[in-house]
Amino acid sequence: MTDNSLYRKDTGTSIALSPEQFERLYLSPPNAVRGNLRKTFSNPTPLGIAGLLLAITPLTCELQEWGGSYGNGVATLATYYFLGGMCSELAAIGNFILGNTLPTTFFGIYGGFFLAFGFTMTPSSGAANKDVFPKGPEDPGVMASLGFFAIFMGVFTFVIMIGSLRTNLPLLLTFSMLGPTFVIFGCSRLYGAQGDEKMLKTLQHAAGALGFASICTGWYLFLAEILAGTDFPIQVPIFDLSQRVPSATELSKRKRIVVDA
Repeated sequence: MTDNSLYRKDTGTSIALSPEQFERLYLSPPNAVRGNLRKTFSNPTPLGIAGLLLAITPLTCELQEWGGSYGNGVATLATYYFLGGMCSELAAIGNFILGNTLPTTFFGIYGGFFLAFGFTMTPSSGAANKDVFPKGPEDPGVMASLGFFAIFMGVFTFVIMIGSLRTNLPLLLTFSMLGPTFVIFGCSRLYGAQGDEKMLKTLQHAAGALGFASICTGWYLFLAEILAGTDFPIQVPIFDLSQRVPSATELSKRKRIVVDA
């Protein structure tokens, strides 16, 4: 009986990951990369996922003002630098070395977002400095600018969501909810800049709730990554989509077969 999870390369001497296993580990469809770097370096993807989750999760709770929290994430400022920022950038560099384009892109940009957001919330940066803006982060000019920043992060996430159609269902669900989260949060800042406190709070709470839902699927994906990375005897399903949505290369091959026939 053959094991469907593994297949042999043309050399007949080495065992490679199946497309589903590859996608489970790297959140990217298999690609042609020379060398054996994946056998040399560890998988950087779980590090990036964990960093983003540990930065986003408390932020979504604060946006909903759970447990009396407030401040729009200022209290957890350090997590933006050292978890959402640093860990994501390290994961982006690692995936860049391994040749994984999609995770390189989203880890790099989300890491940059948290570094930028954290720097903006740091008093010495100027944007949150009350000597420059009397109301600090709540200054109308700062709020409007952050609103536009968040909205275009939502646009970026939408594009990444399209790419994730060839990955797995948890990642697709995460991006499909995270994109609107950015847009709703951005709109809350724009309403706040106009002095509409009621809409600011309503949209802020909505963004926090939707963001929390998105990180729930993210935590599930992180569990799947850890179990796969440690070759745990029990694996959770990730509902691989890489074989359900054919690649451009595969479609091209099918067309050539039809023409030749």
